[in-house]
Amino acid sequence: MAKYDNLPIYKKALELTVYVEDVAKNFSRYHKYTIGTRLRDACWEVVTGIVNHPPRQFVRRKTLYKHC
Repeated sequence: MAKYDNLPIYKKALELTVYVEDVAKNFSRYHKYTIGTRLRDACWEVVTGIVNHPPRQFVRRKTLYKHC
């Protein structure tokens, strides 16, 4: 299981994405392909942003050593 699956923000973002998909499919043709597409893309950007950038507690910290 991925580390982001249990995050509340991920679950809410996914719920929002599903909701927007359901609402956008009921738009008129013009709005479905203009506003609907923009809304869907924005929601998926949030979800992929959460997936691609895990919270700090999961990021392995790297120590930089300076050579003297």
